[in-house]
Amino acid sequence: LKAESAILVESKRGQILFEKNSTSRLHIASANKLMTALLALEKAGSKLDTQVTVSKTVTTVEGSKTNLEVGGKYSLEDLIYTIILTSGNDSAVALAEYVGGDVTAFVDIMNNKARELKLKDTNFTNPTGLYDEEQYTTAYDLAVLLRYALSNPAFDRIFSSQVKVWNNQDKREVITNSNNLFWSYDGIDGGKVGYNEVERQTALTTATKNNMRLISIVLDSPEEHVYEDSIMLLDYGFNNFKTGILVKKDQTIKTISVGEDQTVDLISPIDVFY
Repeated sequence: LKAESAILVESKRGQILFEKNSTSRLHIASANKLMTALLALEKAGSKLDTQVTVSKTVTTVEGSKTNLEVGGKYSLEDLIYTIILTSGNDSAVALAEYVGGDVTAFVDIMNNKARELKLKDTNFTNPTGLYDEEQYTTAYDLAVLLRYALSNPAFDRIFSSQVKVWNNQDKREVITNSNNLFWSYDGIDGGKVGYNEVERQTALTTATKNNMRLISIVLDSPEEHVYEDSIMLLDYGFNNFKTGILVKKDQTIKTISVGEDQTVDLISPIDVFY
């Protein structure tokens, strides 16, 4: 792998199948976008059509933008689509203000959630991922965060989207997921890419084959190798591992005697996978 850091995880149990420098602290903008999207979804609950009003602060943010309009109202769901598919920094700030009231308060919420998820090598200073030397995460922490986020059905649905048509005020726009593996690798069912420097790219990708979903995280890979690294990781996982049920739900594991004339069946309440 040309990537500085990488990890491959089986999504159901979180088993690590491969890792390279997975605990090295790096500045990875995609971590901020994932956390911002997740916190917005958790606050909204089922009310994904909640309208978010864009402040002037939102439109002055640097970097990649969705070109939101001051005073415009956008659905929370649409804003989340734009930060996952196209990394819109203005959308991230709009969601931060919606959740936290202001960006500073929202950053505290981000770090509290990171502590809750035991992301020991992660610290956030903004919702966008714009460079800050005090901001960092690791491939391992990103895997934990993404695996947790995917347990939210709304997040999983958005993360799995290749294309989205949305209304930017009076204009209907089509946005596409920037992770090119959606169109070139069989089984892709989730993805996000991003970077602060062109030659240090991030690709977060999920793929499913044979009832096994893998999470591939490639960090700080050269632009011409980021997808090659991701494909190598996914191929390695699918070619060398499989999942199966070790114990079926409601299966009797053992029968034990209780007293002189009674027996008790010990039964698995869940499917246990290996």
